[in-house]
Amino acid sequence: MPSQLWCGEQAFWVSNSTKDLLYEAAVEVAKHGDPESRRRLADDVALVGCYNVSGVGFDLKAFAQAFGGKDAWRRATESHFDAVESLCPNTRCVELMTKLFSWIWFVLDGGRCNTAVGEHPDFDDMPELPDRE
Repeated sequence: MPSQLWCGEQAFWVSNSTKDLLYEAAVEVAKHGDPESRRRLADDVALVGCYNVSGVGFDLKAFAQAFGGKDAWRRATESHFDAVESLCPNTRCVELMTKLFSWIWFVLDGGRCNTAVGEHPDFDDMPELPDRE
């Protein structure tokens, strides 16, 4: 059963392993940066309570709040992307995480990922990069 990642009404479906890898990546990034972000990730029931639970996704704003805002989360992730890469067993996984974060930043910046009829797409069917136009 897939899980949703969402921000407001915009959402997309990911596999449970991708969803859990996102949480693990956020924790690894926080280990290399702000200890307060790491504490928030561990304490936030909206995040840790959904980790490793099949079919239960994440509100992306909860990650942003844990890092002190969406821009802070993005800066931390980009500065410590090697921490994300360390969780990936192969190049395809790194590519998947790069695509995932591209879509996360896009959606958090107000971009739309829902289809024209309002359906939530499957991440595997989404383009590598969001259309920013």
